[in-house]
Amino acid sequence: MGVNQSDRPNVVKLAYRRLARLYHPDVNSSTIAKASMQAINQAYKEFQEQTI
Repeated sequence: MGVNQSDRPNVVKLAYRRLARLYHPDVNSSTIAKASMQAINQAYKEFQEQTI
């Protein structure tokens, strides 16, 4: 996602949103974009679970 483990949650959230706009299936329908979006979603989910 382009962030460090020590970054604050708002920095990670902004990075997630930026990547989501780039790779969202409504914007980018390529197979690579779909796989990238799934990886981005998984990484963000794991981050959220660690910060709870």
